[in-house]
Amino acid sequence: MDRENDSQIRILVVDDDPVIRLLVGETLEREGFAVTAAENGETALAIFAARPCDLILLDVMMPGLDGFAACARLRRTPAGKRVPIVMITGLDDESSIRRAYDAGATDFITKPLNWLILAQRARYLLRASAAMRELAWRVDFQRVLIETLPVPIAVEDARGRCLVCNPAFEALTGQSSTPADATPRASGCPIPKPPAPVAGSAGAEGWRQRVYETEVVRAGAEPRSVMAHQAVFTPPESGESGVISVVLDITDRKKSEEHLRLAETVFQTAADAIMVTNAVGVIKSVNPAFTAITGYRSEEVVGQTPRLLKSGRQSGEFYANFWRSLCETGRWSGELWQRRKNGDVYPVWETIAAVRDRNGRIVEYVAFFNDITARKQAEQAIFHRANYDLLTGLPNRGLLRERLDQALRQARRYHRQVALMFMDLDRFKQVNDTLGHSLGDLLLYQAASRLGACVRDTDTVARQGGDEFVVVLPDIADGRDAGVVAEKIIDRLGEPFDLSGNTVHIGVSIGIALYPDHGVDMETLLRHADLAMYQAKLAGRNTFRVYEP
Repeated sequence: MDRENDSQIRILVVDDDPVIRLLVGETLEREGFAVTAAENGETALAIFAARPCDLILLDVMMPGLDGFAACARLRRTPAGKRVPIVMITGLDDESSIRRAYDAGATDFITKPLNWLILAQRARYLLRASAAMRELAWRVDFQRVLIETLPVPIAVEDARGRCLVCNPAFEALTGQSSTPADATPRASGCPIPKPPAPVAGSAGAEGWRQRVYETEVVRAGAEPRSVMAHQAVFTPPESGESGVISVVLDITDRKKSEEHLRLAETVFQTAADAIMVTNAVGVIKSVNPAFTAITGYRSEEVVGQTPRLLKSGRQSGEFYANFWRSLCETGRWSGELWQRRKNGDVYPVWETIAAVRDRNGRIVEYVAFFNDITARKQAEQAIFHRANYDLLTGLPNRGLLRERLDQALRQARRYHRQVALMFMDLDRFKQVNDTLGHSLGDLLLYQAASRLGACVRDTDTVARQGGDEFVVVLPDIADGRDAGVVAEKIIDRLGEPFDLSGNTVHIGVSIGIALYPDHGVDMETLLRHADLAMYQAKLAGRNTFRVYEP
């Protein structure tokens, strides 16, 4: 130890011989040490308890508390565990030396003392003690570091026995943690070795470092995927190589990777178009189904916004409601009309969901949609079959009643009139009997077409059945307007029909009932219009009659 630091070093000299105390004290003080003396073990314990020192020179043979007992008691105190204690003894037999070390002595000096080297011996012991304390601190630091690290760590000896493993390793493998000073385990480290050589830094033993993936299996628990980082080390005292393993649990990472692979597979193979945008609506990615449905390739839309798909068929109010719902709930589903790259407009059913980060902030939107053109066409076909006459294409009886009910509701609300015209084709049975049903059907089809040309777009022409037709004229200002329409129909149907080269003349008998004069409900108006039609037939046919009570 450097001389300029000696004045800071305190040495406690304990000896029942005052001459020895005096000589030792003078020798050490000349070398710059601060010396405190005690004549027995009890006094030394009291002095040390009041003010611990840096080195203790302790005589063995003293009355009362001898050096062995004093050393043992000093070692039981917190400060005494760290201070170097040198036994001064005239006993040089092996049993006395062993007893001194068992009591906790750091070293011993035999009498008579060599005064020339006493100070140098003290400095050497202080330096060695400081080095030992530093080493002990480092060992303790490494122990605490290994025990508190959340990364599993294990150390094996040359025979594969587990020397040390930390709590994180225990939690992963079920292997109980092992203190550094414990006896090595007979069982090996539960980290499977690689089945074949892996990439690493090779040495004389075949490898010095290696990294590989494996699985840790423990009873009653799910296997855990791990990444083992292993390195060979050789303790200087044994000369035999051991292995240090640092193990990373990558189970969650591999599950995430599997989920990502699955999501990517779904993304690439889904039949629905998928479009991902950022929080402000800029397209980040699309899948192959998007290209198949819209005609746009990925590179044509990434960086664009979904506006390039807008058809213009939805109003600004529709999109305002759409965005309000999406912002408030984070989700929207509904029908949209979009435009393909080639300009075709088509319907889709679309679902849009917001993707949020862990703070609840929207970072992406994911849209799923599919072309529902075929479905809508099928729905329209079903609706048409259910509501329209297959022969003439006119509304059937069910749709007629729906339209008439709607017209009556509007008339009641706005105090308007509705005319209901019930008509029957004259001489139709004769055409059917003489020319056949196929030409009779052709006559009905042509008659329906002429009826449609005689009314407004808001009026309804329906086939009641057979050769009977019904016309609904909503929102008329005067009942006489129905007569004008009836005369127009009579004139139009009175013109000759060409049925595959056969010229046919027919007529039509029409009965008219008015709302609210002749009835305020559907059934009454239909019955009264039917009665008026029979009156027209009785009047000679090819004419019309208005219902009279």
